[in-house]
Amino acid sequence: MKIIPSGRVTSAKGYALRAWILCATALTPILAYSQINTLDGEWMGGLACGELQTPSARSTKAFTAGVTLNTSMGSMRGTRQNNEILETYSGSIDRTGRVTLDASGHWKGDPSRAWRIRLHGNQSGSRMVLRGPMESPDGKTHLRACHMELSNLAVEQRARANSKPSPVVPKTSVRPTHPAEPAREPPPPAGQKQQGEQAQAAKALEQKAIENAAEERAVTAKRQADDATAATTRTQALEIENARLLAEKAAAERAAAEKAATEKRAADAKKVPIKARSTMDL
Repeated sequence: MKIIPSGRVTSAKGYALRAWILCATALTPILAYSQINTLDGEWMGGLACGELQTPSARSTKAFTAGVTLNTSMGSMRGTRQNNEILETYSGSIDRTGRVTLDASGHWKGDPSRAWRIRLHGNQSGSRMVLRGPMESPDGKTHLRACHMELSNLAVEQRARANSKPSPVVPKTSVRPTHPAEPAREPPPPAGQKQQGEQAQAAKALEQKAIENAAEERAVTAKRQADDATAATTRTQALEIENARLLAEKAAAERAAAEKAATEKRAADAKKVPIKARSTMDL
């Protein structure tokens, strides 16, 4: 124990406790983001959107497109562009695996024709699956239903490296009674495997887009059929109402004509014939 200049009495245990508190405080942010840091790197996959739901001079067909996003410390950034459009992505991943991704895009030839995409989903291992709408910039008009799948080979490799190794079986002098298995082919290179996974993901997205387009066409056809049926019903009701009104008008006109004729006959019957005066009366 010793006395410090402030007059307080301290000990070695007190110093150790203060040092532990300082270390814990310094390590807290690092521990908080340690899980998110394992997701850093490039996430590659595809975006699939269904048919356009509003009239437009542009293509209304469903489409699929490749997307690459860079992730660092739980923040996601990326850009998708070609000769016609430009889209900018930004989003985040939290420690529970919830993903939020927003995008804003426009046509390069006409920046006033713009849109936004709002995607939400989950990250599990080396895969992300997100869904959400493509809308007008103000969010008032629904344009397309979209679906995105991303994968990260580096995340999968880090997860395998961090997993516990399998126990080593000690060798024995006993020979196996079954024939030896043929040598297995070496696994494909990491780049080739990633390309294969991306091709499978793009194919799955394309199939999903086709299914979404078929479903949207069926919904549109049913809505059009219901509208046509309702319009036919309204037309028939109007025709029946017009026929009724015409019949009532004709009946009223006949009744008025008959009444006028009856009144004229009665007036004629009441008239007294005028007697002609002769010259003898003068």
